[in-house]
Formats: sequence, C-alpha cells, structure tokens
Amino acid sequence: MLLRCVIVDACGAVTTSPTAISTHAPLEVLAHPGAVVTCPSGIAEFVLGLGGTAVVSWEWRAPALSPGWVPAYHGINPDWLEWRPLFEAEMNPQETLSIQRLPGGPVPLEQWDGFEVRAVAYGSCGTETSAPAALTVCPADFNCNGQVGTSAISAFLVAWFHDLTGGTLNADFTPRAPSRPPT
Repeated sequence: MLLRCVIVDACGAVTTSPTAISTHAPLEVLAHPGAVVTCPSGIAEFVLGLGGTAVVSWEWRAPALSPGWVPAYHGINPDWLEWRPLFEAEMNPQETLSIQRLPGGPVPLEQWDGFEVRAVAYGSCGTETSAPAALTVCPADFNCNGQVGTSAISAFLVAWFHDLTGGTLNADFTPRAPSRPPT
C-alpha cells in the first residue's frame, strides 16, 4: 500500500512522495514444546514452533534455584550453584533443543526426571514465552529401544555384572540427589 502525507500550515501545504508501508505479523508461539520421554542414556529433544514475521531470536531456558529460569547454552551447561558441568545441550536453527547427559557427568540424566525447559522468543514487537515442557526419564528402558522388555533387562544385567567386575556404577539406580533439584 502506498501512502502520502500532506502537511498544512499557514504558509500552504506540502505533499510527500508516495511511500510504501509494510506490516509485520506479530510474534507468536505456534507450537509449545511438548513433554519428552527418554531413557537414561538417551537424548531429550524439545521442539518449539514460532510464527510471525517479527521473530528476531529465541533462547531456551532451564530452571535454577536462583535467579529463576536461566538460559541454556549450546554446549556444556553448568550447575549454577556449584559451577560444574551438568548437561550438554545442542541447539539448531530449527528451534530445537537436545539435552543429553555428559559422559561421566556428575548427575545422571535419570536424576533430572521432571526437569523442565521453556523458550523465550524475542521479536521487534515484544517477547513471547512458551509453556514449560517436562523431561521424563524411564530408567527401566535400559537399552533405549523405547520398550521395557526382556532386552532391557538383559542390557541391565550385562551392565550390572560389568559393574561388579569393573567397579563402575553404570547399572546403579541408587537415588542421588542433584546439587539443585529440578523445579
């Protein structure tokens, strides 16, 4: 659409050249990230759907005791209270967040059962925050095939016997509280 502006005062009128006016569709969350179920050694993938022509950027956030929700960074994310590696996150341009346990990390992924993430999108016309999405970890799916069956039990027993002979804790289900509880 082309518009002209007419300015009138005691000396007369001045008309501007035609100028194009453009509008932007407002920023909106079209698809909130959904809850994710994974196995202890799996990867949790959260997906956000954004709409509008005014989307500038977005960030994923994870809860912390203080100061509340904190940004989740691409790469290794620290425990904000003890400043040690906690989990690894991967983000891509398709508005996806993938979380996995750090190999040999201090807090197993299953200890973050109930952990939540959310996204905050920033646009030229404001911000939008998604609803939180929960992570559920199914420790019984030990071999990560999406089922709890004899193959999962067999995989657990192999890891358990390896623990007995090798002194590792790969098959340890003993609850160990994270340094900060999920909120």
